[in-house]
Amino acid sequence: MPLKSNTLPNLETLRSLFELAPVESGLKWRVNRGRKRWTGKMAGTLANSGIDRKVWKICILGRMYNAHRIAWALANGEVPDPDAKVTHLNGDSLDNRPENLKLIPATVRQ
Repeated sequence: MPLKSNTLPNLETLRSLFELAPVESGLKWRVNRGRKRWTGKMAGTLANSGIDRKVWKICILGRMYNAHRIAWALANGEVPDPDAKVTHLNGDSLDNRPENLKLIPATVRQ
């Protein structure tokens, strides 16, 4: 059974923190974090996700989230169910452009 993703913060919170952007992770910060000036900078860091696979991860209030799930939520106006999977259509797990992301509901995955 696949691991369940962390439940994302609500859409209002995501929209206040990020904007979709043509940067590597697909997201830019809308806010500063602490004393650091983050507004307008690319959000995310590369992390391993399985063997020979990397994904963009973003920390929000001490919890790590997959950037592609945040990008999908912002592009589609809804937070995906934690049991659903957001896949990369072209197979590139680092390509978080909205047109490359597809939601597979949990009911289809079972």
